[in-house]
Amino acid sequence: ANSFRKQGDKFRLGNNFLVRSAPLFAQEGFLAAIVDAPSDHSSGMGDGFRTGTEHLADIQAAVDHLAKEGIGNIFLVGTSRGTLSVAYLATRLTHPQVKGFVLTAGMDSLRSLPMEEAEARVLVVHHANDGCKQTTYSGAQAIHARLAKSARKHFISVLGGDTPISEPCEAMSPHGFLGKEAEVVGAIAKWLRGEAA
Repeated sequence: ANSFRKQGDKFRLGNNFLVRSAPLFAQEGFLAAIVDAPSDHSSGMGDGFRTGTEHLADIQAAVDHLAKEGIGNIFLVGTSRGTLSVAYLATRLTHPQVKGFVLTAGMDSLRSLPMEEAEARVLVVHHANDGCKQTTYSGAQAIHARLAKSARKHFISVLGGDTPISEPCEAMSPHGFLGKEAEVVGAIAKWLRGEAA
């Protein structure tokens, strides 16, 4: 929630890794469509909503809209709690224009999802020094290992970056790839284009 706010006739992007990196994806030639909490969920998206049929229907509608606008290759990307949405969708959403799913700084609670059912392409990106206790590096490795049916799975490990200026579970730290944004987006973009192993 609160990925962006309107200020006058402009929108201000939030600190979320994917939201603040949207211009970097554009530089790589991708259109970034940011999905925030639906208007009938003003308190945000709880874990139950993120892994439920109402959210699936919402994202299906968003994907249908993008496809009707002529977007041929759609990838769903989530970071931190957003990986609950993307991981769930990877096990449930089937759409000819959806070409893959990306989990960045994934939640350990993804273990409760049937990740072995995901047949699509899945990329897992995690900072080796993510200090958030809910998004451990070992948890990300375990999720990647469970992607037995994935058509093309890959794991990108991130090292280094800038000194954190937020708490460990917030975006301005290794959890949000602080100081590594361009490198991480570049690596994701290569995978999206099919250039990475």
